[in-house]
Amino acid sequence: MEIEQAIVFCDKLIKHYKNKKIVIEFTGGETTMWKDLITLCKYLHTSGVAVSLISNGSRTTTWWQKILPYLSRVNLSFHPEHADPEHFLSIIHTLHQSVQTHVNVMMLPDQFDKCIEFTHQIVQNCFVTISTQPLLYNLNGSIFPYTEAQLKILNGDEFKSLVSTNIQHEYYRGEMTKEFADGRRENYSCTHFLSSFENNWRGWNCTAGLEQLVVTSKGEIFRGWCMNGGMIGTISDPEINFPNTTVFCNNTRCNCNFDILCTKYK
Repeated sequence: MEIEQAIVFCDKLIKHYKNKKIVIEFTGGETTMWKDLITLCKYLHTSGVAVSLISNGSRTTTWWQKILPYLSRVNLSFHPEHADPEHFLSIIHTLHQSVQTHVNVMMLPDQFDKCIEFTHQIVQNCFVTISTQPLLYNLNGSIFPYTEAQLKILNGDEFKSLVSTNIQHEYYRGEMTKEFADGRRENYSCTHFLSSFENNWRGWNCTAGLEQLVVTSKGEIFRGWCMNGGMIGTISDPEINFPNTTVFCNNTRCNCNFDILCTKYK
């Protein structure tokens, strides 16, 4: 994708959603490897758009210091099978006092204890929010065969109480509110719905396309990563018909955190 094409599309997006708070989040692959990322983030920042990145934190601290002034949020993913814990912590320390920082620890079953130990290390030393992320092993939405003890940790609030709240940020998305037939309301993280197998909203109305859009690496536009409702268009289209209604969910599982966080009702 060329930077000029990306800017033209972002201008259309900003014009269409001018009455809403706009957050553009870059995900991948590893988005920080795109040569024009800092340029585009600077452009969006000066246009009043909040910029968020999802990254494995592999770039140098020098690189992060260059892009930091243009960011509103960073989601760092710790992959225990290849990440360097010392470097990962150095990136958190570069970011956490200046920008809202969230960490997803990818909980591989055979490295579960290592992940828990590292999660404790993060929350004891850094001002971040953190999630112990259950992992899928296929596209059908099946999670790895965690033990009962591991699932109890994944479904619990062990780390929520440990997270420092000394630095306050504006959160553009957070916990989900689950409404029951009797009027009760309870808050849950999106990872709770994955690990408890409650991520089935087939037959519900979903606000994907109203609260969010997805642009693939090929420039294709969808309501969400589930691609429910089909392709809306491409970023090179002269005119883009942005959605103005909800979409009926026909998927048996909602497997992406980004999509799970959309409002759903029936």
